[in-house]
Amino acid sequence: MTVRRSGRSRSAVRSALPSLYLLGLALVIGCEPPRDDHPGSAKLKAGVPIIVVGSHPDDPHWPAIRGGALRYAQAVPTVRVECVTPSRDTPQALRDELVRVLQRQPVAVCLHVTAQDVAEPTALRANLDRIARAATLLITVGVQFDDPRIFAHVGANLPESAELLADNLPGLLTPRRTCVLVHRASAGPSAANLYNRFRSAVRRQPGVVILQEADVGGGDQAAAIEELLTLYPHAALVVTLDPTVWLEPRPDWEYRLRRANPGFRFATLSAAPPLWGRLGTPAAPGSAAALVGPLDGELGYAAVELAVRAVSGSQSVSRECWIPCEVVTPANLLDFARRYSAAAGGLDVSRYLGGSVPVTTAPGGG
Repeated sequence: MTVRRSGRSRSAVRSALPSLYLLGLALVIGCEPPRDDHPGSAKLKAGVPIIVVGSHPDDPHWPAIRGGALRYAQAVPTVRVECVTPSRDTPQALRDELVRVLQRQPVAVCLHVTAQDVAEPTALRANLDRIARAATLLITVGVQFDDPRIFAHVGANLPESAELLADNLPGLLTPRRTCVLVHRASAGPSAANLYNRFRSAVRRQPGVVILQEADVGGGDQAAAIEELLTLYPHAALVVTLDPTVWLEPRPDWEYRLRRANPGFRFATLSAAPPLWGRLGTPAAPGSAAALVGPLDGELGYAAVELAVRAVSGSQSVSRECWIPCEVVTPANLLDFARRYSAAAGGLDVSRYLGGSVPVTTAPGGG
């Protein structure tokens, strides 16, 4: 599958960026090879690494992002790529890992940023300070954060994915065309944009009825979902634009939901492997009607590719690279899983599917 990537221009280079950030400011990635005579190319040839830093070890997207980054290194052996992650899910652990990384003077850092990092950005801003002081090219991967110290960003096109989910609702809502919606539009501009794209697309779908919606802002999704299913015990689908509640369910929570609404299913904006088992099979569908997300390995690959072009002085470097999302259902899960594994450099995903998808894990892809 050819993954579509797109970039958007920014009108001027921010004056506060380090000199490395002035390299390669054209708009479309991938038009020409890096220049061999550029100082950055010499550093790459000398083995100065590009280091990809995970936000925390248990993030469900990290193994594939890591695998995609290492897949680039396997395809371009003259580029040295290393992937590290803190040993614990704490701000202190990530800070300590970044300190170790920056002591090695990498040619670029690709930093994985999560929704949790952006929701509580104090530690994130401190880490951006550390990277900026080291005059190291910084590319963020995952959730976008607006900050002048970030040279470029690679992420999933979530507003597009929200629209994609809405466009597919008629096929998910059979025979009943009723659903409830939980979102965080009041939490900030990005969440509001996500919600607006979804609602705009829903208006194009005849017969789809949103019985009620809940804007939880930065609050408790789980309580809102339970309340909505209690109010509407025959609603066919719960749509959440933030997948966290399904990735980190509370004990007995879904049992309570089943008592309120025995037939409910959900759809959300993530296709991370821990959710695959919720899809079930076409013959025995599970609690998830659809998952919408990207091939996460493409994020890691694109981030390293962008870093190489930037530090090598390429005249064609994107400042934003968006990986498209796909709708994953019980019917196409196995195909998606195979491609997900391949994009992540052969990451073994069979444990998320009961061993039903045989893959060979490539070196470094686990």
